[in-house]
Amino acid sequence: MPRITIRFALIALLLAAIVPTATGIGVSAYLNSRATVELLWQDLADEMIEDARQKALRYVEAGTAQLRMSRLLTDEGLIDPADRPALLDYLYLCLLGHPNVTWCSWGGADGAYISAYREPSGGLRLTRREQEADGTRYRDYRVRRGGSHRLILDEIGDFDSRKRPWWPIAEAARAPAWSEPFLFASRRQPGVVLVQRQEGEDGKMTGAWLVEYELSAVARFLRGIKQSAEIDGGPQSHANVYIVSGKGMVIGHPGGETARDRNGAPELIPAIEHPDRKLATAYAKAEAAGLGTRQHFSFSVGDKPFLAVTAPFTENGKPDWTVIVAVPAKALLGPIYDNNRAAAWIAGLVALASVLLGVLIAERLVYALRGIAGDLDQIGRLDFSQPRGEQRSRIREIAAMLDARDRMTGGLRSFAKYVPAGLVRELMQRGQVAELGGETRELTVYFSDIVDFTALAEKLTPDELVDQIGDYFTAMSGVIRAEQGTVDKFIGDAIMAFWGAPLEVADHALAACTAALRCQTRLAALQTEWEIEGRAGFAARIGINTGEVLVGNIGSDERMNYTVMGDPVNVASRVEQLCKRYALGIIIGQRTRELAGTAIVARPLDKIAVKGREEGILVYELLALRDEASDDQIRIAALGEEAMAAYLARDFKAAAETCETLLALLPGDVAARELKARCENLAEAGPPADWDGVLTMTEK
Repeated sequence: MPRITIRFALIALLLAAIVPTATGIGVSAYLNSRATVELLWQDLADEMIEDARQKALRYVEAGTAQLRMSRLLTDEGLIDPADRPALLDYLYLCLLGHPNVTWCSWGGADGAYISAYREPSGGLRLTRREQEADGTRYRDYRVRRGGSHRLILDEIGDFDSRKRPWWPIAEAARAPAWSEPFLFASRRQPGVVLVQRQEGEDGKMTGAWLVEYELSAVARFLRGIKQSAEIDGGPQSHANVYIVSGKGMVIGHPGGETARDRNGAPELIPAIEHPDRKLATAYAKAEAAGLGTRQHFSFSVGDKPFLAVTAPFTENGKPDWTVIVAVPAKALLGPIYDNNRAAAWIAGLVALASVLLGVLIAERLVYALRGIAGDLDQIGRLDFSQPRGEQRSRIREIAAMLDARDRMTGGLRSFAKYVPAGLVRELMQRGQVAELGGETRELTVYFSDIVDFTALAEKLTPDELVDQIGDYFTAMSGVIRAEQGTVDKFIGDAIMAFWGAPLEVADHALAACTAALRCQTRLAALQTEWEIEGRAGFAARIGINTGEVLVGNIGSDERMNYTVMGDPVNVASRVEQLCKRYALGIIIGQRTRELAGTAIVARPLDKIAVKGREEGILVYELLALRDEASDDQIRIAALGEEAMAAYLARDFKAAAETCETLLALLPGDVAARELKARCENLAEAGPPADWDGVLTMTEK
């Protein structure tokens, strides 16, 4: 669609307003006012319903993220529902992180129910309900200050997760699903449940994760989002917001009226029978027209007219709830008629002056807004390389925008130093919003630290240390980003980075190896510069490993980190620590070596099970890129392959002889010396029956 300038738009709009005003404003003012009222109401109603719906969605959307995270952590083996004490601690932390939620729970396929819940007073309790021979054993705990808990109830009752209304929903749904309102078993309070099925490795359901909302909490929330409407100085009027389920049951009422007494027992109230006649009448009219679409209509309760708007709770109809907003018509729209009539008389007098003034203002606005638009585009890309000229405006709003732009620039410039700016740009270009969540993907993880950092820190003053480490981090980060890597974090003197997310890198293992070699080359250049400046130099160790990891936004709703988690990350850290054992600069894992293939030259060092793992992997010294390797490096790699092949084939004599050849090329090499000694011992004594060539590390 073609676009026009603000200058042209303002002048065109002013002219378009003057012509009909001059010719027929007196006759058409009243008729136009009626049309304006309808349009204003529809626009206002859409804003009101959208605002109410979005706030309600934000109120419950954290529950969906929590359920998906719980399932993901369980699938990854980080949470074991069978470990009841650990599960109670996890649910307690979940409840702390979601103040809107009443219960965070686990329902097991064995009938157990484990939960953390919020008391009406605001205190937190934990409960375990587990099936035993003589019934369901109830154990409740009160949470003390600091997170410890004390047993306050231990008795036999009757409760089975598999008999609760939400269990069939969990069995049928693969994604988080909502229940209809029902009475909670513990406090006989009405509520709704968001439930997520959990499956075992065999695909069978092992239980369900639950986030539960008592409707009294929803009522408190709805009271907090009462809409206030004020048009042209008219009186304020408050709209009521309601939420109704797909079966017509009241989920949210600002007065908390969701249940009634029936023969001494609580019973949920259908919206059509609700004592709040605004809700009952609005729902009946919306239901008659069909609840699946947005509707604008009016109705009356007694002699009081109301305006209402209804809309589905979500665009996709899951859950199939309806949001209803009702507002008194007279207080909201009455002043519009008077204001429109007055405006019609005034319009003719000010039309000509408006055009002339508009031309002048348009020129000033265009100049200022064009500069601000260019600056915001630059800021939006986190690009602070081009200095901006000083701008001033006598128009208060433009001046406020300029001040806000300057404050935003300063804040984002500081922000960009704390987060990977390239990562933020990538997410912005993809249109992704930073929210909790992750995915499993094969990535390459990189760890490095400084050799003898403690000794270096003792030699330098704090200011000197910060300055020199800053130069080092800047140089290494630049190399990593140039090779398409994501710098995750700085941990003391260590750097953690990874390849393959958020930007997919086809040859992520090769890219990481290239970055490691380039980092060592760049550090050597820095050493020369520091030596000229009279500063102390240092070396760095690098470890690289590749594997399936969890990558994504990990943390809380308020603060998160785009990072990686999983066993391959721990192995990468251990591989980096092997550099100290072997006195080498770069060591890579077996999977990294496989993916990098013939593009690199690497020497096998040993088959090692790092501390904390039973399975062994081959680790390699990264020597060079194939295109940049010397003849000696290629020969060293070939001899290493030959020695390792003989060692794993139990040809210990040949392996020892090859190691001897290696030591002639690399005098004092720790890996060749250790492997030679081990082969000589095995050749003399013979290997054990279960020997698999793996050297188990007992230290990090």
